[in-house]
Amino acid sequence: MFKCPPQANRDQLHLSFLIIDGESKTRLTDIKELSYQTDVNLKVILNETSETFKDENEQFANLLEKEVEEEVKRQYKKLLATLQNANSDPLGLGSIYRAHKKNGKLTAKEWHQKFPETTINFNVDVKLINTGIKQ
Repeated sequence: MFKCPPQANRDQLHLSFLIIDGESKTRLTDIKELSYQTDVNLKVILNETSETFKDENEQFANLLEKEVEEEVKRQYKKLLATLQNANSDPLGLGSIYRAHKKNGKLTAKEWHQKFPETTINFNVDVKLINTGIKQ
């Protein structure tokens, strides 16, 4: 959720985005601590808003990008916690870990014990490319 600028006289602004390009890369940062870093880069178009505003303000666009970045981080952290509770690794963290082990061996049982202890630092960069329809 994004807080409106003061002239909007509302507490929240509802937004709809279209992701036109995105990429992510995950790397192991500390094998002993099972720490990873995931860099996420998104290019988005703002399709709709719940309020009409002038988007020429660069400061407002920068603030909007930062708020979206924080929301994406929150969602990724929530997803990781859900996956760890289910002990399911569709992100492939075990494969990255195994590639960095000296002997390259990792059993499913061993990874199931380690996976709930992993941490990821999510680094998210959002670029607002263009705006679409605003209502």
